[in-house]
Amino acid sequence: MCQDIKLLARVKSGALSKCFKCNTYYLQFNNLYFTFSQHEFNAFKEYLLNIEFENQSQLNCSTNHIRKIAIQSRYQNLLLIFSQQELKELLLLFCEDAYFLNDYLSLEEIDSPFILN
Repeated sequence: MCQDIKLLARVKSGALSKCFKCNTYYLQFNNLYFTFSQHEFNAFKEYLLNIEFENQSQLNCSTNHIRKIAIQSRYQNLLLIFSQQELKELLLLFCEDAYFLNDYLSLEEIDSPFILN
């Protein structure tokens, strides 16, 4: 792994980093970890940005799974599945205006009961 890695964006479930020496992107999201060349990164980003949330959710609405949005990999037997919220969070990592997000969590990202006194 490279030594000159810079954090580009971070969300509750993951982070996007880049090595500027070898031009490699590192995407960690929940239990998934990807390394992308510049070309692969651009292709994956373009694919994600063109997913139609509503159509994907409606296609899989009959399943009893929480995660209804499937992303096909190049391997027929490997699908990446996401809930709408997870996919929206993943997309945040690919939005250029989200790069260099601050490290503060929003109230929605805190997984603890919130009690007003």
